[in-house]
Amino acid sequence: MKLLDRYIAKQILVTAFFAVGVLSLVLVFGNVFKQLLDLLVNHDVPIEYILSFMAYILPFSLTFTIPWGFLTAVLLVFGRLSAENELIALRSMGISIGRICFSLGIISVVCVAICLWINVDVAPKAQQQMLANQIAVDLIPQGTFVERIRAGGCGLGGVLTPTGVGTLVAEGKRQIEVNGTTFLLETALRAQFALVHAFLADYLGNLTYALTARNFNPIMAMAADTVIVTAEHIVPVGVIAPDHVVTPAPLVDYLITNG
Repeated sequence: MKLLDRYIAKQILVTAFFAVGVLSLVLVFGNVFKQLLDLLVNHDVPIEYILSFMAYILPFSLTFTIPWGFLTAVLLVFGRLSAENELIALRSMGISIGRICFSLGIISVVCVAICLWINVDVAPKAQQQMLANQIAVDLIPQGTFVERIRAGGCGLGGVLTPTGVGTLVAEGKRQIEVNGTTFLLETALRAQFALVHAFLADYLGNLTYALTARNFNPIMAMAADTVIVTAEHIVPVGVIAPDHVVTPAPLVDYLITNG
């Protein structure tokens, strides 16, 4: 019986390792191209950065690919055993299906333990390291935040504001005195993407806003490389009067109807 267990275990493990490897490769490279496509196309990204990113997301991929690979191996191995009449031969020798699947049960328990270990220990640590390297907290008053975005949209280097002088907000920032008043130099902000919501848009992308949506949306649209707009209503060109247009069409890259 030990020979049977080794035979079944070997078939399942070899197939499972191959399936997990292929599936992990697909998921990891899929995430690389999804998250880093712009950097890969437009910038010279160091290979160390790509490899570290792949190392961070590999544990998350394994939590999916190990169960998928194991199930794939079970289907392929037992499908082959059935197609080649090996299961019939084993059953004719008086070996029960439960006994044939004994090694399968042990492997499944090991896979569950590995997935549990990855979920509880490995993946959280990888996430903490990834976040520690990518996310920084910057305390910005709302009015200052908006003006920094406006400066980015207008092509300015930044704005001078007295807000935050002498507080935690001023830490690490340059302070300039003008006519006896101390100001903080707040640098301009731009983004790769802006998600904007408009009340009315025409087919070209000219936008108008309703109520408080006009406070920040037009400014966001000025300071992003790619502007994606959802609109409550999309109307033919000419319905929106020229003097009612708040965000002109050249600033809009994508227009999506709301609902």
